[in-house]
Amino acid sequence: MSFGIDFGTTNSVLAYWNGEDAEVLALDATNLDDWNYPGFASLFPSMVGVSSVRERVLFGWEAKLRSEQAVPAAKRLLTGDTDILVGDRSWPASTVSAGIFRTIRDRASSEQLLDVDTAVVTVPANSAGAARFRTRAAAREAGIRVDSLINEPTAAALYYKQQLGGDDLESVVTFDWGGGTIDVTVLEAEDGVFEERAARGVAQLGGLEIDQALQRLVLAKAKRKPQGFAEETAFARDIELAKIRLSTEDIVVVPVPGGRAGAEITREEFENAIRPIVTKAIDPLLRCLADLDRVPEDIDSVLMIGGSSQIPLVRQMVGEVMGDRLVSADLCDPMTAVAQGAAVAAAINSGELDVDLAVGTTHALGTASTKMDGDTEIRSFSQIIPRNATLPRSQDRNYRPNRPGQKQLGVEIWEGDPADSVNKEIGAANGSNICLTKLDIALPPFTDPEDTSFTLTYTYDVNGLLEVRAVLDRTQEVLVNREINAFGPSTTGVGVSAASLREFLETRPSLPGPTSRPAEQTATSAGAVGEQEPRPSPVVVAQVVEGAASERRTLVVDGSNLAWGSQNRSMGGQPTLARLHSALEELREQHPGTELIVFVDANFRHVVPEEEKTQVDREIAEGRLHRVPAGTVGGADVYLLDIARKKDGVVVSNDNFSQHTEYHSWLAGKGRLLGATEVAGMWAFKERRLIR
Repeated sequence: MSFGIDFGTTNSVLAYWNGEDAEVLALDATNLDDWNYPGFASLFPSMVGVSSVRERVLFGWEAKLRSEQAVPAAKRLLTGDTDILVGDRSWPASTVSAGIFRTIRDRASSEQLLDVDTAVVTVPANSAGAARFRTRAAAREAGIRVDSLINEPTAAALYYKQQLGGDDLESVVTFDWGGGTIDVTVLEAEDGVFEERAARGVAQLGGLEIDQALQRLVLAKAKRKPQGFAEETAFARDIELAKIRLSTEDIVVVPVPGGRAGAEITREEFENAIRPIVTKAIDPLLRCLADLDRVPEDIDSVLMIGGSSQIPLVRQMVGEVMGDRLVSADLCDPMTAVAQGAAVAAAINSGELDVDLAVGTTHALGTASTKMDGDTEIRSFSQIIPRNATLPRSQDRNYRPNRPGQKQLGVEIWEGDPADSVNKEIGAANGSNICLTKLDIALPPFTDPEDTSFTLTYTYDVNGLLEVRAVLDRTQEVLVNREINAFGPSTTGVGVSAASLREFLETRPSLPGPTSRPAEQTATSAGAVGEQEPRPSPVVVAQVVEGAASERRTLVVDGSNLAWGSQNRSMGGQPTLARLHSALEELREQHPGTELIVFVDANFRHVVPEEEKTQVDREIAEGRLHRVPAGTVGGADVYLLDIARKKDGVVVSNDNFSQHTEYHSWLAGKGRLLGATEVAGMWAFKERRLIR
């Protein structure tokens, strides 16, 4: 049986080929409660959640509707495998994603009596190589072998073509706007085969941003923000439901925090609030047409995919550009067409359907080449596989070292746009470019650089997975031959394994922050089921370490992490420099005279409040904050851990570093990791033990 999985930012969908059509499978319909809207039974929310009355992590509609802490959008974080706080513990995004895949597989077995052991899985068109690899790894550890990865726009167009039948369809635009990203793709059929001719997108511009705009509108009328995880989670649900209702109703009343009278929101107010977001979403459409020198009249159909694309204002503004080419939702279901197209692709792969299928690259792939201009090193993106190349594709290019007698060469694997920079300095901006990894190649001891020239070959398969091979031209010696499965300067791998997934599924999470019960209370006195929790670990004094009682250890601080404090990202929370300052002040008070080194992510100045941006720039310039290079996969963690190791220091962060243990085994030592908790503006720092 041929299965397709649309692993979405907000919702996931499972479909299978029944011999005549791609049929969608309901996995969680019994938990819909008052969200029982048409079509919702086909959706499985890509969420995990924590409830004080449930022992295990919740998934799907249970996580969305019945948890006190709901965690959405794990998929968004797969590029860097960023840690996600679930309850009182952090987990790599790939482990959380594997939990979602595993639950989909288990529900298919229990609800539909189907064994989903192989599937075609969809990914965003602009998905980076790291995210593609981690998606496949997450599914694999969940017991699902990924037959192939297919871009979401291609899947939707494939299903639409299957529905229409015949070969009349020549040019299609997919406007795919869901919870996480906007992806626009132009597909053209040649001899009946769809190929992606152009793709543009904006990451982190989707339903979550629309929710935040509506939330700000409601809070301006409510005059009170939600307090604690339970209130925040309930408010987030109310906001999303109000957004859905405003697509068919002119006025809705949104429940507000504190149980007071709801806030009345009109569709006009809502549309005015989100119009700037929708305008940004139109830009990739215009750029795609420009890339191909096309006009709207050259396009046969526009497929509106994803929940955000069904907002009336969105359809109106796309229609103003594309005319009457928008396909009805009755013909191409915006919520399920991607999964149905993946099921069609699976049927093609298995031979159940006799149809050709071709996909292409959405980013250029290459390396960073350098030229010396006197003493100045000039770096540029050296393209090997171009954007929009049909897959599978294997291409090569010849290189040689800059210096005679060079014994080792670092080959950086870059993905993005050749027009953008590939700078490696801390804080450098590289546009859309990202360094996937760096391979160290040992060179033979020839003195002439010509003798050490080599051919670098990239092989990119239909899964969007990359193999790199370097062969010495003179002797044909293979210098390196690797599938890229580790990402970032410190070769951060994938934070999921069979063991980590099992631990995640079996863990008994507690609610974090102020909503957690005090350790002195018994579980039954808090209204929960279970044994009394152990008392928390005592506060660690960083100066006192095993084997050196009077030695002061440097504190290496994950500034971006602490700047969030107890804020909930999905609820529109925001990191602040002021919050980071308060944490650092408390650390200095607890550990007088101890050196503090503070790292922040490359985008830190862009996510803090506007009034703090100048101060962030000043502190970076003065060396009080250390900003990591833009495009660094893994963010500040990569540099933070390297410096902490060299300084023999203590790391202050709530992140889970289990994926780094191969290179930083010292993290498992006593007193090497401090967690931080902010409660009502006060900070507590407690020892953490690394969970492998």
